[in-house]
Amino acid sequence: MQIMKLNSLEPFNGNINLPASYTAPPDKCHPKGKVCVLDRSGSMGSQEGEFKLTLSTIKALSGLDSIPPVPKPTGSTNLIGKIKKIVESPDFGEQELIIVTDGLDNQHTINAFQVGVTESGEPRMVHIKKENYPSHDEYMRAR
Repeated sequence: MQIMKLNSLEPFNGNINLPASYTAPPDKCHPKGKVCVLDRSGSMGSQEGEFKLTLSTIKALSGLDSIPPVPKPTGSTNLIGKIKKIVESPDFGEQELIIVTDGLDNQHTINAFQVGVTESGEPRMVHIKKENYPSHDEYMRAR
């Protein structure tokens, strides 16, 4: 039984242009469906059990017949770059993101993030400065 409208599974590591592991057929694509971003960087290798459980859950919720193949974990993490590429795509529209990651982007250097819009329609930005955090890990989590 399909509970979640899954439009695509999008793996990434340092390469944000990896091919999609799954793309819904045009007749099943939903304008407010989910795009699942899958971290396949080297640091995810130690979490393969949890990752496979997450993919099984996504499969069950979306009614897929099988778990699509995903690349093996390797390389660095360009989480911010992948998310930016997806949400800035003209096809993104009102879809929602599900992000499966260990959370540490160690490749991208963006520190200014749009987190909404002001009442006047201007971008509402958050600026993250490394010097404001006591450790590299806390800085990375903030980003």
